[in-house]
Amino acid sequence: TSPTVEYNVKVCPSCMEALYGAGWNLSITPTDTSGLTKLTGQYYDRFLSSSSRASLFMSQVMLFWSHKQNYQPILKASDNWFDPVAVFLATKHPDKLIVFEKLPMYVNASGWTVVDKERGHMADVAVSWRAGGLDSWQQWMTVIFESF
Repeated sequence: TSPTVEYNVKVCPSCMEALYGAGWNLSITPTDTSGLTKLTGQYYDRFLSSSSRASLFMSQVMLFWSHKQNYQPILKASDNWFDPVAVFLATKHPDKLIVFEKLPMYVNASGWTVVDKERGHMADVAVSWRAGGLDSWQQWMTVIFESF
C-alpha cells in the first residue's frame, strides 16, 4: 500500500512513533480500509430518514463540513467516516469483515506511516475488506445510528 499522512500523525509524528514503540498489541486501520467507509444506497437512505439523535446529529455535522469545504450537499452517500472503523476494530470479531496482516509499522519525522522492516513495530493492520465486509459494516453502522 502507499503511505499517506494522516492529520493526527502529521501534527505529532513522534507521539505516534512512541505509541508504536510502547510494546502494546496494536490494531490499526489505514486509509486502505477506513478510506472506503461511506454509507450508500439503502443504508444511507435509512440513516437520513432516521429520527434518532445520533443520525440527526451526524447529518448536521456532515452538512456543516460540506459547507465549510465548499462541497455540494451530500445526496447519494455519506462522507467518509474514518473513526467508526477504528471503533469497529474493538468489537469481538473484526476479522470476520476485515483482512489483517501483521506488518512492521514506522512513523517517520514527516508523519508518513510506512511499512519498515528495520525500524517498524509489529501491528495488526487492516489491509482490506473481506467479500461482503464493507456492506456488513454499513449495516452495522446503520443499526447503531438507528439505536441512539
